[in-house]
Amino acid sequence: GALHDIVHAKLAEMKMANPQLAGNVSFSTIAEMQKFVEKYPEMNKLKDNVSKHVNILHALSGLVDRHCLMEVSEIEQQLACVQDHRTAHKQVMQMLSDDKVRDVDKLRLALLYALRYQKESEEKGTLPQIERALPSRPLEGSFLSSSGGDEHALPRPHEFPEVLLSVCGTQQRTPQSDLFNRGVNAVLSKGLKGFSSSESNAYMLHEPLLARILKLVDKAKLPEDKYPFRPCSSYKSAVDAFRTLKRGPSELIVFIVGGATYAECRVVDMFNERNKQMRVVLGATSLLSTASFLESVAARADAKKNGGAAA
Repeated sequence: GALHDIVHAKLAEMKMANPQLAGNVSFSTIAEMQKFVEKYPEMNKLKDNVSKHVNILHALSGLVDRHCLMEVSEIEQQLACVQDHRTAHKQVMQMLSDDKVRDVDKLRLALLYALRYQKESEEKGTLPQIERALPSRPLEGSFLSSSGGDEHALPRPHEFPEVLLSVCGTQQRTPQSDLFNRGVNAVLSKGLKGFSSSESNAYMLHEPLLARILKLVDKAKLPEDKYPFRPCSSYKSAVDAFRTLKRGPSELIVFIVGGATYAECRVVDMFNERNKQMRVVLGATSLLSTASFLESVAARADAKKNGGAAA
């Protein structure tokens, strides 16, 4: 999306610079972008730079189409933000039966479903159905056990939902945790009523919790009962001053133990771009990906089973 917009802007710049060459060319498709770049080799200075990006965009577009990534992404967002068990179960089952969808994407959909609809799936017995539809082929990757650091293969996809719930299910989360915002402000499927994110893009519905925390800090409204600080006279007076002025500090360091996601990095980048009064620095023990998250969950489950702590 962002890459497409940048390339489109560059091509529009080339067209404006040479209107006599461009004519009535439109850039509605990637193929039209490629044709335009190839047609005017005399625009070498801009051409070389734009051509590389158009080719990358073409390759990424091929991957997206080949593996149904747009459909997968939309369902992921729906699972994270929309409360509709019947539709969610139907959509996930459709994706699990599609040979074009990659194993890791099928697993990610199944895990999101298992987390969001744990109660409903237990009542209706739908999770075993999803587990049976998952591939039985081994996943790539491995994890280190807590006992002796031996390397083990990851659980097979159809085994992973139960592994995840044993580590991250409702019994493992704090009672006040509302992981998917299923309380009074939960999003309804009809018209997405009640949805409060600034994003209207169907592929960007989910807003990380960090975005809401930063907004609260910026307005000096972060609740102390949920985010306590170590008492000291100088810090307490500073907090009181911020609340009086209804603004946050000029600099804020956020450190996430367990790892930060790419989405959280994006939140901080966009916050710093839009907010000139407060600068946020993000730190974490790691940068999480699907692969590293699965390895971490497998290691935690192994440690729990053996009665130890994950390495």
